[in-house]
Amino acid sequence: MTEVTTYMLMYSLPEKAGGITSVMLNRAKILAENNFSCKLLTLDDKNYDDLRKKLKDTGRLHKSVEIINIYEELEIFNDVNDKEVDQKNKQLFEKLNELNQEGFYIQKDQYDTSNYARYFQNNDYVMYKKWNDNKLSHIDYFQNRKRIKRHIFQNEVLRKEIVFNENNKTNEIKYFSNDGFCYLSYWYGKDDKVINIFYFNKTSKEVLNFKNNKQFHSYWLDQYLTVKDTLILDGIGTYPKVENMKNSDVKKIFTIHTNHFEAPYEYGADIKPEFKRMLSNISELDTLVVLTEEQKSDIIKQFGDYNNIKVIPNSVYFDEDLKVSTNNENSIVILQRFVEMKNIEHVIQAVKIVKKKIKDVSLNIYGIGPQKQEYIKLIKELELQDHVFVNDYVFNLREVYANASLSVLTSEYEGLSMSVIEAMSYGVPVIAYPVNYGPESIIRNNIDGIITKNKNDINELAEQIIYLLKKDKIRTKFSENARENVEENFSYQALFEKWNGIIKK
Repeated sequence: MTEVTTYMLMYSLPEKAGGITSVMLNRAKILAENNFSCKLLTLDDKNYDDLRKKLKDTGRLHKSVEIINIYEELEIFNDVNDKEVDQKNKQLFEKLNELNQEGFYIQKDQYDTSNYARYFQNNDYVMYKKWNDNKLSHIDYFQNRKRIKRHIFQNEVLRKEIVFNENNKTNEIKYFSNDGFCYLSYWYGKDDKVINIFYFNKTSKEVLNFKNNKQFHSYWLDQYLTVKDTLILDGIGTYPKVENMKNSDVKKIFTIHTNHFEAPYEYGADIKPEFKRMLSNISELDTLVVLTEEQKSDIIKQFGDYNNIKVIPNSVYFDEDLKVSTNNENSIVILQRFVEMKNIEHVIQAVKIVKKKIKDVSLNIYGIGPQKQEYIKLIKELELQDHVFVNDYVFNLREVYANASLSVLTSEYEGLSMSVIEAMSYGVPVIAYPVNYGPESIIRNNIDGIITKNKNDINELAEQIIYLLKKDKIRTKFSENARENVEENFSYQALFEKWNGIIKK
């Protein structure tokens, strides 16, 4: 087993994961299955207990891979191992967790249905309690009907106090260890902006001051990571924090998961703001991983070649024993984020045309995002309620793709679409627009899928959907070829050696 611990850094790990999160989870599986110590590193202020369980129960998070969070680690570091403290905390929580509390008039009518209660003294509103799963979640305290502070409980211990100003905006957040010691304090100014962070050392009595999260998170990364560690930066928003690190002994691998150009998303266009600094400093990077040879070529052409850019595509789990059927009654399936750049409305509009030739065509869209209501509105306008269905995010991809004849990608741009690779891994052929980057690096046109001649041509898109739905033998051959393509080029087994070579270098 290698001595290296590989950390994958992203600011937050969402429950309903998009492409980047799936990439991290899949890469972690690749490494873990090959005996690497691998951890996912997050910097947001969130309790990850439920998500850890959900991801492991569904098999998306490898059993040996940990999710590490800065605030959880600070809490663990500052907690004391003391039975007397534990007993005192237990007794206090049990008392606060009770609905009835001596000395108060209590509004209880919402407790059974909405899990909250209001508390009054001398006719003055002084306290609000909220429960989740019969355990106290937080208490709000009031003065003259204005909220002055909130106490937040985790695992039956007071962990956080939020102090509010006269406008009910956050003024300060204090973090507590299990013995009540405040080890971290955030001060806020106008527009909820952090103006000071104080980190308290109980032993030395020393206080460290940071002006923003970039400084504080960089400091913590410097303290947490060692010379034996490799850091893979997956979220571009955390680049300034990694750049600000003083620990130069940590091997840093930077990644780009999407097209780095502004519209029209091709060479010669402006660079997206979030990528400018990193690409301008490309000569200083240990390694930059991109998803396609085309993107590598464009970056070298503009920023120079320092022999530090590697191409490693996204990978997916490939089930060799999967039984595939594409004869699924003219069913189109899409699993993507509901965002404007995905152009999912193009597929909905295409189905209106397809329906004239294939009356029982259906389109099921799965995902999450701000465009959901726009899709529902368009479906109604086009009178497609019996043919197009908008569904929530799903974890069980196999079940969804088992009912699909084909999938479609109509994005404005991509890095290397996970949804295309995932669909093809389940033997579902994909019709895609010719966009930078990705579709042409995955789909072999008219061999295991179709790349349209034109982008944003809904009539052509509809024609290709009709063609593939009507040609059962061709669709079956595409399905077989798609599976072979993914196994050879995008499976865990195919890509492990590339990551192994970079990490061990």
